[in-house]
Amino acid sequence: MAEPYRIYLAGSKSKWRTGFSYRRGFDSVVLIDPFVHARQGAPYQFVNDDLALVESADLVFAVIDYPEHSGTIAEIAYAHALEKPIVLTWSLQGRLNMFTASMASFVFVGDDVRPAMKIVEERYLP
Repeated sequence: MAEPYRIYLAGSKSKWRTGFSYRRGFDSVVLIDPFVHARQGAPYQFVNDDLALVESADLVFAVIDYPEHSGTIAEIAYAHALEKPIVLTWSLQGRLNMFTASMASFVFVGDDVRPAMKIVEERYLP
């Protein structure tokens, strides 16, 4: 049996995480949520845990939906350096950060993460 596809969820602890699902089911997908799988204590703990989780993932699914998003951008940059695919939804008001966007394989702008989820399903899942 093939190893499950591992997706790291980068971004704020907001409602998009609870709606994350695939029509094909979760049998071939492991969702890696740093709010669940990483220590949430001192920064040196969760930063190291988060980066190790990014390393273990096959893809990073990132949502930038809050003003203080430096941690998410760091996760995106690390995944980019590791040559992992990144699917990004930018839902902040204002201009898209082109430097961040240039690191992603796919970029979506707006509040709806379903188009980004559909790309993951169509392009990356077995």
